Amino acid sequence: MRSKLILCVVATVLCCSAAYGRILTFDEFPSGTVLSYSSYSRVFFWPQFRATDHTASSWGPPHSGSNVLTVVPDLNYPIPHTLFGRLLATGLDLDPIQSVGAYFSTDMGTTVRITAYHHMSGTYVAVTSTVIGAPGESWNNRYVEITSPQSPFDMLAFEGVNSPDDLLGFCADDMNITYIPEPSSLLTLAGGMASLGGFALRRPRRRQQATEATNSQ
Repeated sequence: MRSKLILCVVATVLCCSAAYGRILTFDEFPSGTVLSYSSYSRVFFWPQFRATDHTASSWGPPHSGSNVLTVVPDLNYPIPHTLFGRLLATGLDLDPIQSVGAYFSTDMGTTVRITAYHHMSGTYVAVTSTVIGAPGESWNNRYVEITSPQSPFDMLAFEGVNSPDDLLGFCADDMNITYIPEPSSLLTLAGGMASLGGFALRRPRRRQQATEATNSQ
């Protein structure tokens, strides 16, 4: 009985955890597609981002499939951003993010800084950052994760370290997004755990009552 209870608890935790992660492969679209809010629900890409077939590229082969995430120049948006949530006429409906990881490739010498921001009181506050690529190096599908255990974030900004042209020399594939569970989901999980605990307690009590009844006869 105890082993069954443990299996039920593990299954419940795994099901709840799986609901808060997703992977963007960029293979759902034809090469050259401008990614936008309509591309992936609740992930808003600024117009510079493209899904690009990199199977024949001299650098940055895809980690899976054929497409990768790339950036093209846009003077109206010099710093590409990715927003997690929705842009509404009345404001922002943002999703708190725990971490974002991807397989990054870079051309020789390209370095790009990725900064995670949290929207707070009408402004964005930087919470953490990381750099992909390095001088004198080229990366080939190196997995990098940007995470902020102390504070959630809801936007990523990409900036060339040496010059804006660095943004043209990197790509990303299989972007793994991990969301922070909403309080309602945590309550659901807690309720499920409590129900399982109550069920486990009732079984021994019923066995004890049956034994007492047998002994009294």
